[in-house]
Amino acid sequence: MVFFEVSSDDFIVIDLGQENLNGQCPLYYFDKRIADSIEDFIVKMDQDPNYYINY
Repeated sequence: MVFFEVSSDDFIVIDLGQENLNGQCPLYYFDKRIADSIEDFIVKMDQDPNYYINY
């Protein structure tokens, strides 16, 4: 499921099929796993808004 639009052709997606026991789902940018949960994504974005590009 699309979670965040980076640009008109690039998206960060959340994989609902990989939900863990805590109800958290990982986020991907293209084929790279960039965060283990939405909370993890927000913390990383707070530190560096473009962290996922060089992840």
